Amino acid sequence: MRSQQFIIFLISLLVCQVADSQEKDWYQTVGSTCSGYTPLNDGLQTFFKINLPLKSLDGPAFGFAASLSPGEIESINAKQPYVFEGILIDPDKAVILKSLFTTASEEKVPVFFKFGVSILSGYAIPNSYLGATAGTLFDYIYASLDAFAAKMESAALLAADGGELQKRLIIGKNSLGGYLVSETSYSVRVGNEIREFVLFACVNPISYRVAEFETKGPYNNKILKQTSLGVWQRWDVTDSKWDQAKLKYSHQDNENYYFKEDEIEYDKVVGVTIHKISLTGGSWSRKKSDSPSFATLYAQVVAK
Repeated sequence: MRSQQFIIFLISLLVCQVADSQEKDWYQTVGSTCSGYTPLNDGLQTFFKINLPLKSLDGPAFGFAASLSPGEIESINAKQPYVFEGILIDPDKAVILKSLFTTASEEKVPVFFKFGVSILSGYAIPNSYLGATAGTLFDYIYASLDAFAAKMESAALLAADGGELQKRLIIGKNSLGGYLVSETSYSVRVGNEIREFVLFACVNPISYRVAEFETKGPYNNKILKQTSLGVWQRWDVTDSKWDQAKLKYSHQDNENYYFKEDEIEYDKVVGVTIHKISLTGGSWSRKKSDSPSFATLYAQVVAK
């Protein structure tokens, strides 16, 4: 009898562990990857004034996720590649840049002969190199795109007044989710052509940063947003009041936010309802503890 109870206990423990693993934010399992010479990149970043919104991953993968709002993603998608920041190189900056390039003279980077070419614009991001070792991204570029590897000493010889440093962004996807591709490039005119060196690049999984969800139905619309206490509550648009029920953020996958809501009867928690809310203009659905599947509450929800 005791052995049976122990087996049941082990099974229940395993189920809990599986449930916990399924509730981890999707980006925590894929990691990020970069290519380029890190000391050079550290020097290049001193030219820029705006930092990318990155957050550390806490495992099992390592690296950083890009924390972006739906509006920011929409802006980046509207023009790809999106110029996050551009720095025109004057004579004083050219001296500093040439020095930085010289310190990395033996490092190899991709070179394009066409201005504005983005390393992964229009290309699928392979699942295989996400979270991979440094350098894998550039290797993929050499093999897949119209670029060749050149030593940084070539860039050092060309660094001059009139060139431009750019930090550019691209939104990419694969079967796992959405990613922010960021690249730091230097372009300079040589005769009648433009040489463009991609100096550093990273692929970071996207962590959606949502301030509120707004339903778009014919009636009974709600706005779900976070309170100062860290819980999420629904504002009834029609009646102009807060619903009493509170939702707790659970996790996100590449398409939805998930919340938990306690089911209370006679002041006791008797179950938990799971809410699934689309990040991409889809539906808001819920699954009560006694239900085998999700049921749609609202056909369309806008994440902001």
